[in-house]
Amino acid sequence: MGGIPDGYVQQYTVGQITAANPNLKPEKSHNVTAGFVFDPLPALSLAADYYLIKKTGVIIPSFPGSVFAAYYAGAPLPPGSAVTPDNPDPAFPNLPPRPLAVAAPYINANSEETDGVDCRRAACNWISGRAAGSARRAGPTFSASR
Repeated sequence: MGGIPDGYVQQYTVGQITAANPNLKPEKSHNVTAGFVFDPLPALSLAADYYLIKKTGVIIPSFPGSVFAAYYAGAPLPPGSAVTPDNPDPAFPNLPPRPLAVAAPYINANSEETDGVDCRRAACNWISGRAAGSARRAGPTFSASR
């Protein structure tokens, strides 16, 4: 029961490389914004803006799981992907070598949508009827996204 453990069954980290993809299409975006500014006093300004952003063809790194599945099944790797194999396991030389690194390309995904509200207030300190410095932007900015 002693001896040196087989390094091929020990936990290890696989390098992940995101490869270029000449077939990528540009992302497309549609944006809508609407807002208001309310100045109740000369030294106070309140503002709120709603935004909606819809993107299609979002560029993301592809998931390397399909590359691993094809590699271990002995099937062709997905286009633009590659596996850098380790040396074969001496105890099981007929099995595929464990991968040291996997490269998978960027892809165009489906879509992404976000919306929210930004709120701002700005105030000036007035001393003897003159503004003391420039407007200071203070207070919270609220954002809500889905």
